[in-house]
Amino acid sequence: MWGTYTLQKRNYIIFIKKLDPTNSLNPGIGQTEKWKNWQSSPIKEKLNDELHG
Repeated sequence: MWGTYTLQKRNYIIFIKKLDPTNSLNPGIGQTEKWKNWQSSPIKEKLNDELHG
């Protein structure tokens, strides 16, 4: 049961990203990221870049 749910959610997110590649139409729909260009958060992205830079 959970595997099917996870697969459906993953496919839904892929579908939404194809429709809105910059995440500017309706950010956060379906519990997706709310930040521009699908970043997890600007602060998290900056820290990640600094660590793995």
